[in-house]
Amino acid sequence: QSFRIDGGACNVLGTVAGSDPDAATRPELAMLQNWKILGGSGEGIFAVDPATGSISIAKPLDIDFTRTSYEIVVSVSDGLKSSEPQTVTITIPGKIDVVHNGHAINIAKKAVPAHLREHGDCLGTVGIR
Repeated sequence: QSFRIDGGACNVLGTVAGSDPDAATRPELAMLQNWKILGGSGEGIFAVDPATGSISIAKPLDIDFTRTSYEIVVSVSDGLKSSEPQTVTITIPGKIDVVHNGHAINIAKKAVPAHLREHGDCLGTVGIR
């Protein structure tokens, strides 16, 4: 799976998709839980909500905007077993959507660190008009 670093709402990138093939015969296993980041170049920068699988930016000021992507390795449980680790790629495009003073703007990625530090801006624009 892949997400853009600015593809969601204010530092929330989206939700990792998962499924359990056993859920068809054992519905109690349909509830995926305990999402975890196990490693990758983005470990510590990104976070996953253990209950929902929602990926967010935990430390936006730690992002290296000279990079083109980060990877995180995630797993999830069905309450019985944990999944095999899967890699999620977080891409960093050349121009990034930022919420600045309540408005969506699209700026060169080299300008993003200053916006994060000096203005407290966040990445993404979903829901901003």
